[in-house]
Amino acid sequence: MNRFMGALLLGLLVAMPSIPGDLEARQRQGPERREMTREQMEERVMREFESRIAEALGLDASSREAMRTALEEFRSRRAPLLQERLRTQARMRRHLNAEGSDEEARAILASLRSLRVREVALQGEEEERLLTILTPGQLLRLHHMRDQFAQRIRRLESGGPRTEAGPRPRGGGPGAPEPSGH
Repeated sequence: MNRFMGALLLGLLVAMPSIPGDLEARQRQGPERREMTREQMEERVMREFESRIAEALGLDASSREAMRTALEEFRSRRAPLLQERLRTQARMRRHLNAEGSDEEARAILASLRSLRVREVALQGEEEERLLTILTPGQLLRLHHMRDQFAQRIRRLESGGPRTEAGPRPRGGGPGAPEPSGH
């Protein structure tokens, strides 16, 4: 998976939860699917996510639309925070590579702290809004689906397995089991 797709999927993770497996299905599709613009891809992925989430949560049409509206609002409110996080992380990497000053390090730490506070506050607002639409159990399920999707993205980006079974062995290295000849 290239870095653009990884960043896009992470952005979508922030924007909209998903059920694992969707990413692998998308990767198996032909080249015509890869020619979509970023906006078309985001729109299609979000429609698919909304449909699967609504099905997984057992939502009726009214609740589905209310959830879609709430998620869209918070997605747009979260986008500037995501951009700020990416800028702050780049700033941190530059500082570490150049061994910057303690003053600059303090400023970066303050930025990270402020960003985390705003992210947590926004998440709390989103949860409160979603609790007017979903039951606590449904919201918990939504959180679980987001966590599963985040884990799947991390594994795919690191070249790991596409299952819940844990890291895939990278054969041939020190400590790798010898072929059994079966």
